[in-house]
Amino acid sequence: MNLKPLAIAALGLALPGAASALTESGNINSGDTVDLLASGYSYNAVFTDADLGGTLTFTFENTSMSNAAFALKSTTINQITLGSNSAMFMGGVTTTFGSDVAMTPEAKSDDIDFTAVVGAGESITLTYAYGDPEIVGSGIAPEIDFLILAEIVPIPLPAGGLLLGGALLGAGALRSRRKAA
Repeated sequence: MNLKPLAIAALGLALPGAASALTESGNINSGDTVDLLASGYSYNAVFTDADLGGTLTFTFENTSMSNAAFALKSTTINQITLGSNSAMFMGGVTTTFGSDVAMTPEAKSDDIDFTAVVGAGESITLTYAYGDPEIVGSGIAPEIDFLILAEIVPIPLPAGGLLLGGALLGAGALRSRRKAA
């Protein structure tokens, strides 16, 4: 039995793989769960060939007692082609924000905006699933970045409140009419 392939496989398992060269910046990190009303959030990730495809996940909780309008602004998937240089995610990037999904195909850049209302005590998750970064040439890199804005929104009165108000006014008018008669 030839043990050489097993020895090479064991050596491959014993040696650490290529370290990720992913460069992240901003005031939030993948895997964080944060209060969506605490501040605006920004994130930027710059990838290299040493990185593997994966998922970035961010969870935002509404810890207030009111609904919150939540805007995912300026989400940018940068996949660049400049002359003979290119930087892309193989298979593209899928962005999921709550139940909304946007697909950015391989070799395309995209700006995506999502908005949602997050109920009091509820949370919403932002996920980016991306393929292996591939860079041909130098001076460019594929990127994912976003800016988050959130604010309290007033809770509208249901139509029943208007009906109740109308009924009370009608009852008051009837009562005034009976007194006059």
